Amino acid sequence: MFLKSLSVKAGLALVLAGCFCTSAMAIKPQIPNGQQPPAEQQTEQKPAEQQPAEKPKCVTEQSGFRQAGDKPIFQVALENSCDARMKCTIDVSVMGAKGIAQGHTTLTLGPAAKGQSTRKVYVLKVKSPGGMASMSHECKKI
Repeated sequence: MFLKSLSVKAGLALVLAGCFCTSAMAIKPQIPNGQQPPAEQQTEQKPAEQQPAEKPKCVTEQSGFRQAGDKPIFQVALENSCDARMKCTIDVSVMGAKGIAQGHTTLTLGPAAKGQSTRKVYVLKVKSPGGMASMSHECKKI
């Protein structure tokens, strides 16, 4: 008798749960064809004219693993294309199969002549000729 009332209660609970789920699933917002909710319309209709123009960068960077003779290195080359002197700090961390190599330095880049650029290179000795490198640089006019 106890088992029969328990199964009846369980069955009733399943039926009620099914009723609540189907009613919740039946409510669905209807959007007519071609129309979008107001929030989506606002984000899509921003013309390119309103976005601020990006300032040209004075200092560009090229970095990568190189081989200097039989020694592996990680090289960071900074190039200044503006007519102002720049002081750049560089931080590098390289994790390779044979360990981690870290470096920090400051480079001063001279002003570039019209249509030309100045370039300086920082070289970090690493333990293996590959790996995962994280590098950042920050430059300020001086």
